[in-house]
Amino acid sequence: MTPSSEQTDLGRPRHWWGPVLFPDRYLWLVFLSALDVMLTRVILFLGGSEVNPVADAIIANWGMPGLSVFKFLIIAFVIVACEYIGRLSRQQGRRLAIIGVCIAAFPVLWSSGLLLSMAMDGGASEMLIPKDLFRVVTSAR
Repeated sequence: MTPSSEQTDLGRPRHWWGPVLFPDRYLWLVFLSALDVMLTRVILFLGGSEVNPVADAIIANWGMPGLSVFKFLIIAFVIVACEYIGRLSRQQGRRLAIIGVCIAAFPVLWSSGLLLSMAMDGGASEMLIPKDLFRVVTSAR
């Protein structure tokens, strides 16, 4: 017996609704993307710059809220693509989800390395804590 055109490679009916196929991978995807936005914010606060030209243009025009919307539109697209491909071939959809998580992890690792490097060099403390923090202000009368 061969599967009909209405069935997947697993022999189950093909439906376009129901629970998502790879929720654990999507959780990692959303988590890493949120962490990327937060680390980008910290690096920009410390005087760094965005190296992605598309993200840099979005930050210049719409600020960090625009970057957050942009990032999560990309994540929504990846999730929809994984679901679509996963309904056709579960193995290919799983591979795409794993690739998406790996791609989302790269900027987080890069940003973490930059921040760690700054912390080891002492650059972050100089930017965050003014040298005259405990200066006593006296009024001249």
